[in-house]
Amino acid sequence: MGTTQSGPATSEDKYEDMQYGYPYALVVCGPSGVGKGTLIKALAESAPDKYGFSVSHTTRQPRPGEKHGEHYYFVTKEEMLEAIDAGMFLEYAEVHGHYYGTSIQAVSDVIQSSRCCILDIDVQGARLVRASNLRAIFCFVAPPDAEELGKRLRARGTESEEAIQTRVANAKKEMESIHEPGLFDFLIVNDDLESAKQQLIQVGNLALTGQDPSEIEELAEGSQADSQQQPPQQPPQQQQPGRDDRAQAGVASQESADPGEEAALLRRSEPQHEEAPKPASAPPEAEAPPSGAKGGCEAEGAAAGPSAGGQPPEQEAPAEGSAVSSWVGKVAVVTGASSGIGHATVLELLRGGVRVVAVARRRERLEKLQVEVYNAGTNPADFLPIVCDITKEAEVLALPRIIAKRWPGAGVDILVNNAGINRDNASLIEGSTTAWVEMISTNVLGLAMCTREAVNDMMRRGAYGHVINIGQMDSRSGSGSDAFYHATKNAVRCLTDGLRAECDKRSLPIRITLVSPLAVQTELARAATGDDLPDGSKRSQDTLAASDIAAAVVWCLAAPPHVDVSEVSLKPTGIRA
Repeated sequence: MGTTQSGPATSEDKYEDMQYGYPYALVVCGPSGVGKGTLIKALAESAPDKYGFSVSHTTRQPRPGEKHGEHYYFVTKEEMLEAIDAGMFLEYAEVHGHYYGTSIQAVSDVIQSSRCCILDIDVQGARLVRASNLRAIFCFVAPPDAEELGKRLRARGTESEEAIQTRVANAKKEMESIHEPGLFDFLIVNDDLESAKQQLIQVGNLALTGQDPSEIEELAEGSQADSQQQPPQQPPQQQQPGRDDRAQAGVASQESADPGEEAALLRRSEPQHEEAPKPASAPPEAEAPPSGAKGGCEAEGAAAGPSAGGQPPEQEAPAEGSAVSSWVGKVAVVTGASSGIGHATVLELLRGGVRVVAVARRRERLEKLQVEVYNAGTNPADFLPIVCDITKEAEVLALPRIIAKRWPGAGVDILVNNAGINRDNASLIEGSTTAWVEMISTNVLGLAMCTREAVNDMMRRGAYGHVINIGQMDSRSGSGSDAFYHATKNAVRCLTDGLRAECDKRSLPIRITLVSPLAVQTELARAATGDDLPDGSKRSQDTLAASDIAAAVVWCLAAPPHVDVSEVSLKPTGIRA
């Protein structure tokens, strides 16, 4: 860590890694007659606002009632081939003399609206999508066996026996792809329609929460992971292949496929041959916006909104039962969001209808938080997790632009400066210089940089805002090995007072609050002491829960316009002043 600032190159390399909080696409394949369309319809109807379909391109002429941009994008053959060669399509095929294809942009448009894009494509198309940089979960829907598929096709009574035999033969070839190394993540055997629907909904939930299927141990009770699987490889960073390259994409395994012997939901197995080297860094994802933006401090367009000044705009008092109703739809940035006070604050704000940007360094923690947000029933579209080290200036500078790309016209309305670290080797006599630098970099400089960028964003938009700094109740009386940590928290107090004075001098409509708790049961406290603080019944008397501090943050935000909450101090009832 340290205080070294990131240069432009670091910003460019890191920027793509900071954006991953969008749903995965969901690729669904399966032979004709397996019931795939029925299952996809059930999935989409289970949450209409969370799933979407991309609009495909075709070179055929519109049929009566079809509209350009709604049913298909109707283009000429020359336009289609030019776009394919330019690498603009995830997958395409020529059917009966006409080209059909799914463009990268069409899928990206759905995903950037915070919906899961469902791709109903054939196996060859799935191979092409797998070879691309699109983050997606791949699911194959199979019949119990080929004989059962034939029975279902005959029950339709719409085709000749010859046509049915052709379909069954084609289905057998498609089902061979189940064993193709690295292609499919999950297999659903449609031997019971209702069960298959629930299984696809479970897979859809993984896509909605942006979970990499390689990191899920069990999808649900009754699912079985392939015991021989290895962690999936990221696709190599590469340009979308043209027509000639794509024609050679993937060859199906020659193993016979008998899905009836498989578990209902299977994780994909990986190649048994020697693995190719992994790229040094994860490739940029096709759907992660903004695709062309970079970090750093360069300006983007004209200033949005008038300069800030004057009195805070009138806000209605919070409605009963909604503590932060005046902030509904506004954007809150919470640092240190992966655990403790930050984690609790994120959930509390989301429950109140606030859009929340969760900032933390640990990707795996943010991914768990993202799952928790979805399971809590809050709107996933209101949640944006960002992997960001606030000690790196280039990454902090990028935050407002990422927010504006996710929610056009929006910016930072609330900043909760919660990120902080403590070290047990920070004694003033024998302490580590590295530990001191880490604490100063995160607790003081990181807070200052986040505050500067948030306040400037509020000023550019002429927006009413609120900055809440998480301090420490006893920061002015630090002793022993915690003295350096308390010094950083006392610096937070000074920075809070200084920011309030600067905003008052400029008549900025921004409220500044210091929330100072004492003895909070968090990961930070455990890391510093090496032990858990009191738990159970004793906890309510001797320690505060992270949720107590989150409730205080919400209480400060809920104050009416004529009330300025400058500081809130909290301590357990079991500790005397």
